[in-house]
Amino acid sequence: MNNTNLAAARDLIQVVTGEWKSRCVYAATRLGLADLIESGVDTDEALAAAVGSDAERIHRLMRLLVGFEIFQGDARGGYTNTPTSQLLREAPGSFRDMVLFYGEEFHAAWTHAYEALLGGTPGFELAFGESFYAYLRRCPDAGRRFLLAMKASNLAFHQIPGLLDFRERCFVDVGGGSGELTKVILEAEPSARGVMLDREGSLAVARDNLAGLLAGERVSLVGGDMLREVPANGDFYLLSRIIGDLDEATSLVLLGNCRQAMAEDGRVVVIERTISASEPSPMSVLWDVHLFMACDGRHRTTEEVVGLLGRGGFAVERIVDLPMETRMIVAARA
Repeated sequence: MNNTNLAAARDLIQVVTGEWKSRCVYAATRLGLADLIESGVDTDEALAAAVGSDAERIHRLMRLLVGFEIFQGDARGGYTNTPTSQLLREAPGSFRDMVLFYGEEFHAAWTHAYEALLGGTPGFELAFGESFYAYLRRCPDAGRRFLLAMKASNLAFHQIPGLLDFRERCFVDVGGGSGELTKVILEAEPSARGVMLDREGSLAVARDNLAGLLAGERVSLVGGDMLREVPANGDFYLLSRIIGDLDEATSLVLLGNCRQAMAEDGRVVVIERTISASEPSPMSVLWDVHLFMACDGRHRTTEEVVGLLGRGGFAVERIVDLPMETRMIVAARA
């Protein structure tokens, strides 16, 4: 085997063994190793005793995770957290809920990738015998964990208040989930008012997240179905990571509801991961296939989103790049 083939073989092996690394990160997260290390429990023996395992097995796990720079340190000097492992702790801004949900429900969905891609039924439905959102409605704890996972991964939200003028304006956060976008906007602009719409069974997490703002009557939570109607007279209708779950016809129903409900000079604001038509990034197309595996969704190209908005009766005014292959697309009535 020549050097070119050796390099190709190494690249392929790293790809096909990538799941092993993610499973180790999941295991470390479920064991709570980052929190234990932060508290000073930092040796193989101490970690093993704390989680009810064996020092050698913990050593082998930690050696791997140190090798991938998730943690740092060694068996003799003890382990410390890195900026990456800090994200696995039970702390504000943590990715712990996301890692656990991805490592459990979404992992189960992806084990059916072959059958899903062959037959067209999402992997989640093959794994659980029902659609993703039916599962979340049936299992409230799973629904709560999913909303917390989504909250962790919304890395673009902090930029939104600086990109839109929310002064003395009312916005409607459609399908707002955990309420994190609503919270970020209201904390950044004291004169803004917010309405967050989601299914009644999904509002508990938002109610906890927005407790202080609810007490001040700056925000109201509305239980309902966005495909039936949305709250009226908003200046901005925020659709954050919504249309990726919806097909064309359903997206147009939602856009029609927003168009009918919004104030005369209102805007619809789509915040969504999009795919570059000319140079799609690896992460964006990975998220696209993941949406299919989870709920038969898809990520559109920016041009496809613009076209969708046009067919929904809107004219795009601005497109702004955000972190993590996300774009904010602002549109007014055409």
